[in-house]
Amino acid sequence: MTSTEGTTTSPQIEQWAAALARGEKVTFHRSRAKNLLLAVLMLPLALIPAAVALATTFPEAIISWLITLLLLGCAVVFGRRAMSRTPLAVVTEEGITSAKNTAAGPVPWGQITRVTTLASGASTFVAICITAQEKERRAEEAGPLDYEMEVGEPGQEEPAISLPHGLKADEDELVAWIERERLSRGAA
Repeated sequence: MTSTEGTTTSPQIEQWAAALARGEKVTFHRSRAKNLLLAVLMLPLALIPAAVALATTFPEAIISWLITLLLLGCAVVFGRRAMSRTPLAVVTEEGITSAKNTAAGPVPWGQITRVTTLASGASTFVAICITAQEKERRAEEAGPLDYEMEVGEPGQEEPAISLPHGLKADEDELVAWIERERLSRGAA
């Protein structure tokens, strides 16, 4: 895994900052267009193994029908994601809430030590490094967190949580903005 930290500003960052300054919550969702496109793409792909199933004998047909069902299931999942308006992450004056764990409430700004992007293979996601006290509080209130991780060089790791993958926002801009807000609100 590699780590990069954003420090640039953009119109999108300014828009998020202005909304937060007005006391509004800033929400981040999945990309509706991307998920709808994937759902539509799965439908014709499901026709290929269905056609193979109709043209083959019993043992081979079972595998083709299972693949067809899998692709149709993927279409349903992507379709539901496209229609869902539940935010994956919410940034407020109190802190940051991730849809991965809402039971412990937001991570307060004062408990965030830094924000970074992490790349693992082709995926990039936002990691919010938190204090040891915040990690303990979240574990007490919400139970063990299945998305907890340690970020940093070996021997210097810090506890962190990740925002959900697939946010409809540029990860580097999001990191730059959250880091800027963290510093202006009293960093840990």
